[in-house]
Amino acid sequence: TACVYFHRFFTTPDSMLEHDPLLFLVTAIWMASKVEECSVQASRVIRELGELGIGGGSAYTTSDLVACELLLLEVVKFDLIVDNPYAVLSRILSQASLREHLGVEKSDCLVQAANFLLNDCYRTELVVQHPPRVLALGCALCASLLEHAPIRHLLPDALSSSESAAIERVAAGLLALY
Repeated sequence: TACVYFHRFFTTPDSMLEHDPLLFLVTAIWMASKVEECSVQASRVIRELGELGIGGGSAYTTSDLVACELLLLEVVKFDLIVDNPYAVLSRILSQASLREHLGVEKSDCLVQAANFLLNDCYRTELVVQHPPRVLALGCALCASLLEHAPIRHLLPDALSSSESAAIERVAAGLLALY
């Protein structure tokens, strides 16, 4: 959730030049903790940051986080909903009956690879460019290539739809990351 907020903020023009990325990263984490109902006090976030030796120790104050949060909320237009692609990926792979078609070991490797790829999507701008279903399908296809386990035929409705080009862009974006 924090990664998506951070990406949403820094996809606006000149935002990287005008604002402190570390402060916005910390603010995105703090904001995500509240949205995900695992709220952490701002003072604790700042203290932990100082203990890690990041940001010049106590360079930031609670007031900095609050001010930054307001700006972050404005830029993301108060849209705090972040759809989770992991549930979509899990559903797609279970509906494909991978164990029946690939065997237990190959199926487990493919599922693990797809989840690792989905984790890596958060290192890119793909998470703000594509909906969860497209991300999940792109990761599933990349995983099938990496594991030499073709599953394209197991997902006929997904790949024949209008999402095909977007799915290919996700796969290409992931492959470019490596």
